[in-house]
Parts: sequence; structure tokens; C-alpha cells
Amino acid sequence: MDITIYGWSTRHGDDVRIGSRSYEAALVAAHAFETAIRKMEILANDSKIGVRLRENYLADLDDIDATLDSLKAAWVDLQAQIPELGDRSEVADLVTRIAEEHPEFDEVGWEWYRGDLTPDELVELIRPYLEPGDEIVAKQLLEETFRLRPGGDEDRSIQLPSERFADRFSFALSTLQASNSVFGIEFCETVLTDYPEQTKLVCTYLTSVAHSAPREVTNVCHKLLISKRAFLDWQIAWLLRTLSSVQEVPQDRSLQIAAKIVRLDRFGWLSRVEAAKFLAVSRKLPISQFNNLWTHAPVAFHTDLIECAVEAYSRRDSRFVGTYQLSRSNVVLRAVADRVAAPTQ
Repeated sequence: MDITIYGWSTRHGDDVRIGSRSYEAALVAAHAFETAIRKMEILANDSKIGVRLRENYLADLDDIDATLDSLKAAWVDLQAQIPELGDRSEVADLVTRIAEEHPEFDEVGWEWYRGDLTPDELVELIRPYLEPGDEIVAKQLLEETFRLRPGGDEDRSIQLPSERFADRFSFALSTLQASNSVFGIEFCETVLTDYPEQTKLVCTYLTSVAHSAPREVTNVCHKLLISKRAFLDWQIAWLLRTLSSVQEVPQDRSLQIAAKIVRLDRFGWLSRVEAAKFLAVSRKLPISQFNNLWTHAPVAFHTDLIECAVEAYSRRDSRFVGTYQLSRSNVVLRAVADRVAAPTQ
């Protein structure tokens, strides 16, 4: 594809940036780019395709780095105050923590313990060793980002622009996910309600920490499913997919909602199939409802329904296994049943 007619382009990994002289030219360039890669049987990430003013784009690139540096500096200053303001146990904990990571600091600890150092001298010796971890900074960034979110409680003049909020929130939550930190759960309900474009990111995070905080994750998803807010079909599907990853706590109320979604035609196929998966992994999917879905769902969803059947058979769901002859009338289910029942080699 020749994009020189639109401006310049640059590539980093699988990200492509195209410069243009006007908004209209940018739209044409985006369309030409999508058309070109489709011919190569490659799809663009819809969530990343957008037109942004150059000055805003450059400012957003620097925003996270500058914010992280500011948060790190504030954390170091706060920790450095401990020898001056804290009691001896707090100072001992700080000195011990540093010595565990830096053995050469151990002698400083003994000097402080013997009283050979003043608080000011200890602060100067401690400061070079103070470096907050990624998780600590991500927690601070998430709190600040949430406080300054668009439409939040803060003064509108200091609220973050939508794009900057999305960049900060994504960075913070992804970092917490990598650290397996459950700290972000308390922010998820509000973000899922007010910022639907963050649904995939938030549900992916909730799924990753479901084994550490199953009850909290279940509560977030259930409260949203029973709320009176209007959620799109794909959002409901993400919430149900998240619930499927939680098996450690009772989910009777959520299962009742899933059973309703499977039955009612007013729900879209994405949410109905994810509801069926949730019921299957919970051993609550009747064969009659499965057969109804199989008969009426678009062919594109049949692979997902086969996954439902595998889950139900593997868990010896009485609603499936108990009606074995009925299920064997379906050639696909017969193949699934025989495969699951076959002894492992």
C-alpha cells in the first residue's frame, strides 16, 4: 500500500502510525490501511484505530512517563521521612527491608541501632536505596487516575481527557494484573458501568485474579448483571465469561441469571452462548436448552457450543449424562460423548 499520498508512516512492532494533514485525510488513510491488510488476510485491532491530533498524541506519550516519575519521587520522599517522623519499629522495618535486598546496607543498620547515626544522616544513607516497585507505583497511578476520571467527583478543570484516562488506566491495571494484585478490584464496578470501552481490559484483569479473590470478583460481576443499567450484549458476555473462571464460591444467583439469558430470545447470541458455557462449567446446563441453542444459533457459534458440551460431559453433569440417549441423537454430541468417555492413553 502506498500511503505517501496521506503523509508519513512509522511502524513499531505491529503498531502503525500514519501522519496526515487533515482529519479527512486521516480517515481515508485508515480505510486504505484496513483494506490493504485485509487483502493479506490480516485484521486491524478496532479498539486501536482512531484519529488523534498530533499535539495531543505527543502529550499523551509523555504523560505516563512523567506521571510515573512524579509518583516515584513522592514515594521516595515519603519513605525518607520515616526516620524523622516514625517510631523506632517503623525505622527498623525500613532498614531491615533495605538490608534484605542490599546486603551491603546491613552495616548501616547496625550503626543506626548503636546510635551512631542521627535521623538526618540515616535519611541520606537510605535515600539512594529507595526505589518503589512496579506494583506500588501502579497502585498509586490507579488511585490518581480513578480520582481524576472523566465525569468523576473531582473539579472538571482537573479531570483527565478520555484518551489520557484510558492510557493511564490500561497501564496501571495491566501492571497490577502482571503482579497478580487484587488491589484493582474495588475500581472495576464503576469503570465497567461508566466506561464500557474498558470492559475487555477489566474482565481480563478480573479473570486473572479470580483464584485469589473469587468472592470479590463474583460480587462485581453479579452486581452489574442485576443492575438496571443497560449493558450491550458483548459486555454481558464478558461478565459471564469472567464468572466462568470462578469456581471456588457459590454463584446461585448468577446462575439463575445465566439460565434466564440462555432461555430468552431477546438476548444476543454472544451473551446466550457465554451463559451456556457458564452453566456448563457449573454443571447446570440442561440438554434441552443446549439442543435449542444448537438448533437456532448461527453456525459461527457451534464451536463454542461444542465447548459447552465437552465441559458438561467432562464434569458428569447429570443434566447431560442423565439424558445420554437423548444427547446421542445429535451426531456432534455423540462424537463429543464418545471422545470424553474414551480412556486417556
